[in-house]
Amino acid sequence: MLSGVGARLAAVLSTVQMGGFTLLIWVPMALSGPMAPFRRGEFILSWTLTAAGWVVADSYRGGPWLARLRR
Repeated sequence: MLSGVGARLAAVLSTVQMGGFTLLIWVPMALSGPMAPFRRGEFILSWTLTAAGWVVADSYRGGPWLARLRR
């Protein structure tokens, strides 16, 4: 994302990866019963990073998927 080559694709794929991890690991653990405080913090952190990734990916909306951005 820093170089601008494929930044939109990288942002979207990174967000999907973090979101998938949150859904597959932390959501079932949160629903299984009481969570230890550090696990609750990890769930919140994972969710927050996914939301932040979504904001970054949305900032590239309308840009090219694989080409270098020109500004």
